[in-house]
Amino acid sequence: NIVLLGLSRINILEEIPSEKMYRIAKAELISEGQEDGDFDLSSIQTLLAQVIVQNPKLSGSLEVLLQEDLSADKVLDILAHLLVQETYQRQKFMEKFSLKERASLIEGVLAELLMRGNSITE
Repeated sequence: NIVLLGLSRINILEEIPSEKMYRIAKAELISEGQEDGDFDLSSIQTLLAQVIVQNPKLSGSLEVLLQEDLSADKVLDILAHLLVQETYQRQKFMEKFSLKERASLIEGVLAELLMRGNSITE
């Protein structure tokens, strides 16, 4: 598997026909809200710490998200990649532009994992 970390969000205006092995599109850059700098991830970090306690074998891959100096949007995107399995839920996450809305979805996933006591596989 290849994991890509996006730099920005775009709105696809049209797909351009191509003989290449990948898709080409005309797009416009979407400016995200300016809430990135002061967005508080403390509730996400608390839930994440509880998930790590419940699933100790994940500590190596998830603890980095508690300690690294990553922006809120990157932390949320990484968590969505790792934890959101259902296609519909992934699409719903990707469609959200607001950090608050994305954080709410991730909080729900983390809380559900904790309530069910599910073990997450690496």
